[in-house]
Amino acid sequence: MNVNTFPGLGEDFQNSGLRSKLPLNGAKKVKIPKKRPDGTHAENLWVQDAVSPSIVYPKKNPPSGPPVTLDDIVGLDVGQRVPRLSSPRSIKACLEMGVDPVDLEMPVVDDFHDEKVDAAIWLLKYDHALKRREQILSQLQTMRENYLTEDVLEEYRPSIGALAKSELNDAKLSGSMQMAYGSKTSFDEHQRHLERVLERNYLSEIQSIKENESKYVPQYKEEMERELRKMRARHAALEQRNQKEEQWRNKTRDILDWQQARIDAKKMAQDEDDKRWEHMMQERKEHFENTKRVLSDAYQNKINRARAIANDRLNTRIRGILDREEKRTSKMRVVEEERERKASQDRFQMRQKEEDRIRAYECAMQTQKNREERFQAEYESSMRLSEEVRAANEFHRQMRLTERKLIFEDRKMKSEMKQNQDALYRFKLKQKIDRETAKVQFIKRLKEDLKSKAVKSNIAQAFKKEQQREQAQKMLHASYRHEATPQSFTKGSKVYGRHGMTRRESNRSSLLAENTSPNAFYERGITKSSE
Repeated sequence: MNVNTFPGLGEDFQNSGLRSKLPLNGAKKVKIPKKRPDGTHAENLWVQDAVSPSIVYPKKNPPSGPPVTLDDIVGLDVGQRVPRLSSPRSIKACLEMGVDPVDLEMPVVDDFHDEKVDAAIWLLKYDHALKRREQILSQLQTMRENYLTEDVLEEYRPSIGALAKSELNDAKLSGSMQMAYGSKTSFDEHQRHLERVLERNYLSEIQSIKENESKYVPQYKEEMERELRKMRARHAALEQRNQKEEQWRNKTRDILDWQQARIDAKKMAQDEDDKRWEHMMQERKEHFENTKRVLSDAYQNKINRARAIANDRLNTRIRGILDREEKRTSKMRVVEEERERKASQDRFQMRQKEEDRIRAYECAMQTQKNREERFQAEYESSMRLSEEVRAANEFHRQMRLTERKLIFEDRKMKSEMKQNQDALYRFKLKQKIDRETAKVQFIKRLKEDLKSKAVKSNIAQAFKKEQQREQAQKMLHASYRHEATPQSFTKGSKVYGRHGMTRRESNRSSLLAENTSPNAFYERGITKSSE
């Protein structure tokens, strides 16, 4: 369709400066479509790829130059590739909104130019792409101002590895934790406290999950019902629009059929007029031929009759009119001349009538030709008008289809952004689960270490007591070796074996050979009395 068909569109197209940006000879740059990954795993990989190493390891991989922010993407020129973002706040804004930075590329006019459609349609697509890019960038910049770099770095800290265990190691090396773990008396209390904390956290999490489920299930049902009502309303509106378009097409088809029937009727009437005119001319020609033949026959008969009468009169009066022969001859000559003159006049009149008839025929043919030209001009005008109406209707249809496609693309982009936001939520939830799992595993290993240390300590104390008991048995007398316990190894205030530890004599006697007989005590008493 020609751009100049619609008023004002051609001038805007010429003055907009876009014609100088179009490719030569209608060539169109081939744009490779971007393959977006499908599936939950691919979305999680997209989130992990978007989180730059400069955020995950800010000290390990410091940036060589200034960080790449959204302002650098705003200032891109046509044809430049979108750089990888390295600013923490810009990356968080893109992740929270679910926008892939690759989609923020500057639109190129050559990608939208299409010679098969009207210029207004692909210009509408180009303007829509520009406005959508500006709107997304403005929203991202507004969201970026609400974040702090330190919070972003702490939020996207890796869930596993050395950085993930840093807070656990710091807590382990603190003085309070060392005092708590070093004291044997507070081990059980600390263990019970940990169990109570874990049980309390577990119960609170279960309660919060139940509350969230009871809170969001009715809201989710209401949203689903609202979406269902909206979808039904959209389907009803779409069906009504289709019915209106069908009625409009039927009406247009009826108008075109009526115009075609009128043109066919005019053409049939013109053919009938031509046939009637030819029939009339044929009848006139036949009448003229018949009249000419009848007149010539009547004139010839009249001449023959006059000649016969003259001959009869001449034969009957030949002898009576010999004297008037000369006079009669002269009179006959005059009559013949008069007849010749009348015949010439008749021929002249017939020639004039023939010329008048030819002139009338030419005038009739000219009138018929003018009528045909007028009918042809009216037919071309009606066809041109119908073609313009059809072209205008096609243009409006293409515009409506283009607007619907743009709306569908916007909805598709919003759904992709929602999928990216869900992937970010899953990524954060996985990080939280991994961190909590690492903490629980660390506490579990710590409890197992403390328990193993306590068991080893109890075993060592028991083994030490057993050794001390064996030493005491070797040092005490055989009579009360099994009942006595050394004072230095007793518990509390109980004292056993005082005779064996306080008297010097008993110490000396312990150095002698042991007497294991039952009367050893009495024998030692007799020995002392004899001394």
